[in-house]
Amino acid sequence: MHHMILALVDSLRAIHAARSLELLAGNVAIATTQMGFTHYAITHHVDGPARRMRAIRLNNYPPAWVEHYDRHHLYTLDPVHRLSHLINEGFVWSELAERIDLSHADHAFMTLAAHYGIADGFTIPVTIHGETGGSVTFINPPRREITDLTKIMAHAIGEAAFAAARRLCTPRGQRMRPPSARLTQREREVTHLVALGKTNREMAMLMGTSEETPAKHVNNCFEKLEVNKRTLLVSRALFDGTLTLAQILPQFYSPFRE
Repeated sequence: MHHMILALVDSLRAIHAARSLELLAGNVAIATTQMGFTHYAITHHVDGPARRMRAIRLNNYPPAWVEHYDRHHLYTLDPVHRLSHLINEGFVWSELAERIDLSHADHAFMTLAAHYGIADGFTIPVTIHGETGGSVTFINPPRREITDLTKIMAHAIGEAAFAAARRLCTPRGQRMRPPSARLTQREREVTHLVALGKTNREMAMLMGTSEETPAKHVNNCFEKLEVNKRTLLVSRALFDGTLTLAQILPQFYSPFRE
């Protein structure tokens, strides 16, 4: 166990120190093998061939599987990605049926993946406000039990690897922050009032200003967040974490499901 922990520390240092995606890929591949896994994938959950954004997509999966996955747009059928959007803890693929309802198409997808050597794995969901969801997956050899220690190590390596990939994929000179970070405090307040359904007149009364003032703030928010409707402004604010459902619908919001 002591040897495994030392290897984990060395791998984490190498991942943090990576200065290119190529070096990162090599370091993650080494860590993957050290943990007893066969392959890894670090990815934003976007349709590979159709994506138009600068998205993370780093893996050492069998090339035939990657080509088949992309050519047939299998992202839309991937139950592993679907579960990643619903929870924030790592999960073993054998738990899929316990966590979500699996359709015949889901079972067919998993059978097909197994044919290409991607039969079992451990996936760590990654959620960052203002970005498409993502995950880090480590593929497990057949009939090998994933111990609690291995899961802890996979969490540490996976989170560090995604953070490093995100840093390396961010254009030089561009800070890694959501667009809403550019809003002023007053613009955030106005966005909240818009989400509550307030008109410019109602906002002006609450703010003690003329109607032109909140209208100007709303237009500034439109420009900064690159939207042109109030509904889109609210959607964008929810997506990047500027607003929460508890702020908009406190009477209906519960942090836990019944």
